This record gives sequence, C-alpha cells and structure tokens, in this order.
Amino acid sequence: RGESGERSLAADGFFVGAYATKMEPSEIMTEIRIPVAAAGTGYAYAKLKRKVGDFATAAAAVTLRLKGGMVQEVVIALTNVGPTVLRARAAEDALRGKALNDASMAKAARLAMSICDPATDQRGDAEYRTAMAGEMTRRALRTAASRAAR
Repeated sequence: RGESGERSLAADGFFVGAYATKMEPSEIMTEIRIPVAAAGTGYAYAKLKRKVGDFATAAAAVTLRLKGGMVQEVVIALTNVGPTVLRARAAEDALRGKALNDASMAKAARLAMSICDPATDQRGDAEYRTAMAGEMTRRALRTAASRAAR
C-alpha cells in the first residue's frame, strides 16, 4: 500500500535483485496471501548452513502434489545460488506427470543445478554451492513426497 493506493504482486518474481523488490519506495507490505494447498500436497525447505541462523550455502523449497505415485504438480525454488530466488521450471517440467523415484529426482536435481549462478564466498565456491543446490533439491523432494503421502 502506498500513496497511489493498494496493489497486489505475485510472489514469483517479487525479488528483482539483492535486497531489491518490485515494491515502490513509498509502499509498505500490508498482507501476504498463501493459498491453501490441495489434498495430497507436501512441502519442504532444505537448507545447507554452517550453523543455526546462518545464511544458506544453498537451499531448495518444494511444493509437490502426488496422485497414485505420480507427480501432479510441483514447484521448485532455489535460494542463495543466484542473484535472486531461482525457479527451476525445467526440473518441474521433467517431474510433472512422472513417477517420483530416485532417477526422476536425480534428473530434477541436475536440471535445478543447471540454472545456478552462485557467487563464491565464505560459504563455498560456485561449484560446491551448485552441487549443494542439487542435493537440497533431492532432499526437499523426498521430504515433500513423504508429507504428501500423509
């Protein structure tokens, strides 16, 4: 909400750079809407960090809906491996309509890694952080699947 009134922004694409969003300088955030997930949906956030409260070396967030062991819908987002949150759309497309198993999760992890462009910093070099994004993707997919089955 700002001087020009109220507007809604989608979460996807909200961040446009490091510490930069689509909000105008005169605006404040007044509400966050989170849709209720459909039955059979699981979620997970897998974060590799040095210690509790630390920024992630690499992280993956997954929302996953299964039906009969097949992926109905999936969203995969990566953090701390690019200038903004990265949406792993090719990885999502590779899973949708397929069985979720070790092979399909490995393929999704490789596709997620292919979009990474992390900076080398005190948490690790770019190659390590990219590899860890793949591992966090696999972990988040497994956890989301276990929660979807409940």
